[in-house]
Amino acid sequence: MKKYIFLVLMLLLLLFLPIPEYHELNQIKILNSIQITCINHQYYVIYKEIVPEKDNNRIHYRYPTYESYGTDLSNIKKDFDQKYHSLFYYDRIKFVSTNCSNIDEISQVYSISHNKIQYQNS
Repeated sequence: MKKYIFLVLMLLLLLFLPIPEYHELNQIKILNSIQITCINHQYYVIYKEIVPEKDNNRIHYRYPTYESYGTDLSNIKKDFDQKYHSLFYYDRIKFVSTNCSNIDEISQVYSISHNKIQYQNS
């Protein structure tokens, strides 16, 4: 009897627990850096991806870039995912270069600590 109860509980758990969304490795773009430029209340954002490639027992890197612009950083971030049909991975970002004064918003949208944001006057 205990076995049946256990089986029923396990089936219920499998039915009601959310299954994480699966992403293939080639859909994920690991970002190296982000450049955010503010001009006339517009954000111009450039993502720089790091792509390791193996060649004759050596690893070399390519750095393709992706560009977008808009008036809201969170909408631009969503736009990148839709525009390039990829999932951008933000945890490996080394730095964010910006001339925007609202560093707190950048830190919040991209979940990046303030010490990774480099502010540059233009």
